[in-house]
Amino acid sequence: MTLFFVTYVTYLMLKMIKTENPLESIGIIAVVSVFGALTHYYFIVYLFFSCFFTGIYLLIKKSYKQLGMLVLSMGVAGCVSVLIFPSMLQHMFEEGRGKQSISNLTNFADYAERLGIFYNIINKELFGNLFTYLAVFILILLIGGFFRHKAKGRGNELGSFIEHFDWFLLVLPSICYFLIVAKMAVYNVDRYIFPIYAVVLIWTVCIVYEFGKYFLGKRYQYIAAALLLSIAIVDSWEQCPWEYLYSSSTTFLNVVKQYKDMNCVYIYICDDIYDDAWKIQQSYNEIAQYNSVVFWNVNNMDAINNKEYCMDQELIVCIQNNCDQRTVLDKILSFCPFLDSYEKLGGFGYATTYHLYGNSIELPSHGIYRETRMEQ
Repeated sequence: MTLFFVTYVTYLMLKMIKTENPLESIGIIAVVSVFGALTHYYFIVYLFFSCFFTGIYLLIKKSYKQLGMLVLSMGVAGCVSVLIFPSMLQHMFEEGRGKQSISNLTNFADYAERLGIFYNIINKELFGNLFTYLAVFILILLIGGFFRHKAKGRGNELGSFIEHFDWFLLVLPSICYFLIVAKMAVYNVDRYIFPIYAVVLIWTVCIVYEFGKYFLGKRYQYIAAALLLSIAIVDSWEQCPWEYLYSSSTTFLNVVKQYKDMNCVYIYICDDIYDDAWKIQQSYNEIAQYNSVVFWNVNNMDAINNKEYCMDQELIVCIQNNCDQRTVLDKILSFCPFLDSYEKLGGFGYATTYHLYGNSIELPSHGIYRETRMEQ
């Protein structure tokens, strides 16, 4: 969703500087800004640079009224966002990931390394490890275009800058976003760079298309841009790890299907709502298959005693990995008179799953997840 809002606000900014009546575009930009800010706070980073470079353009053109309208609309959008979700300021500056991000901005010790990591992410996932070659090619095109422009003897540099400012507005905000997010991101992972993927791909193809005509001619510039896009799509498809498809959970889910008729107890640790309860979500596909599931905080496990499922002949127990697994299992076994042993079925995400049973139960085979039976 943040990728969509970043791409859409870029389109709206470009549209605004090209229209004679920008009021409608500015109004839509304000609405999109509210939605983007409430979707992910990093959207605000991109929006800031997009507004900053647009503001420079409006100052150069002396469009003070239009600049004032843009500043006012952004102020209104910010106020509306805070009114809708007042905690956003606290999230961004005083606690959790926001506080970590602010702290990262003041630490330059590993900045070069982090830039390299995030560059490699974009290079691999968006361009199939071809971006370095593309960047060199684009640089050659830009240098060639610059000297061609000089050779024509155009004297009005300011006019030329204004005429081609849409290129700056398309390219620079995403580059600045990359430089800032690579510095402030809590983790060196791709999801923080996702929002600019579409914009980066668009301006890369557009640059090759636009400047390709100087070297290839109009007939072949379409072919060059289409070829570039096709190669990038195919290579990135093969290179991208597709982590968020959670494909590694498939084998484990096939194992737990054998236990779909059993009841499940899910043990998590959470002192308050902002702790680790959110980690439960990655277990949803698993626990949805069981006959029933109940959730217990590890700090309140004594309340499990004498519950109906304590009389089951077999029981599934999911335990978050930051809990003491052995202590939890031993305690649950003490509540269940028909259960005296357990085996580890496997796990995914932030939890590990165990099958509790009595000595009279004949165990199925679990392939790679089958472990030596552990007696209490």
